[in-house]
Amino acid sequence: MTTDETLNAFFAADEAPFADPVFQAGVSEAIARRRMRVSIGLAAAISIALAAVAWSVAPFIDVIVSVGATPGLPAAALVVTLGLLLPRFADRITGRRATRS
Repeated sequence: MTTDETLNAFFAADEAPFADPVFQAGVSEAIARRRMRVSIGLAAAISIALAAVAWSVAPFIDVIVSVGATPGLPAAALVVTLGLLLPRFADRITGRRATRS
């Protein structure tokens, strides 16, 4: 057997791999970069929209803070909220069904 025949026999016996890991890594990297660009663009759009909403609501923040500073209002709001929500969760707390009147 000559050298060429030996090399041809060697290369013929060795088949190409079924999956190329370098190619798969390159494709995976391209997909990850595309997803990253989309997620960064979405995050930027959401942050710009939230900034615009915050800017437009800013004049009303003073009114909300002054109402919230009223003595006793937070406690009253908590009592009303608990009064509305507690019957809905009474069956989970007591283990029996709450009755409606």
